[in-house]
Amino acid sequence: MGFLNGMMSNPNVSAGAQGIGDLVEGFAGGRAADFQAQIARRNAEISQQNARGAREAGQVQALNSMLRTRAIVGQTKAAQAASGIDVNSGSAVDVQASERMLGMLDALTIRSNAARAAYGYEAEAGGYAARAKMLKQGGKMARIGGLMNASGTILEGATSADRQRRIWQDTNGTLDDEGDIPSFSGAVGF
Repeated sequence: MGFLNGMMSNPNVSAGAQGIGDLVEGFAGGRAADFQAQIARRNAEISQQNARGAREAGQVQALNSMLRTRAIVGQTKAAQAASGIDVNSGSAVDVQASERMLGMLDALTIRSNAARAAYGYEAEAGGYAARAKMLKQGGKMARIGGLMNASGTILEGATSADRQRRIWQDTNGTLDDEGDIPSFSGAVGF
């Protein structure tokens, strides 16, 4: 335990350990952002599928509405003919035209509602796609941040070690005065 405490009190070792921690933290943050981006892309795909489904359902409902309208107009014509009314002239034609117009209005309303629902899903998909892109970029930035933090921590540790060496030299003389202790001059960062 004493050895470990001694090692961790060495500024170079603790700076290196902190630097490794910064790297791990940056890359873990990057992986987490990548995972969230993957989920956002999948949600965008689902929203696009929902938009297609809403359009297709709207087309089917509009077709069914138009078929119902034809049936209603046909029943009206049959009832008019059974009453002895000329189905091809006068108010009988106007009644049939009104029923067709109402049926067309229903079909258009159904299509409009389906288009509105599809647009909502497409807007949602766009939001998810933008979020995925942002998260992907955030993941890259987290990795870069981890590298930068690690570099800064290691440089800070080296600066601290150099500062301690200079204080020791000012207090006790240079390392070369001892004879058997090698000099730090010319070493990287010292």
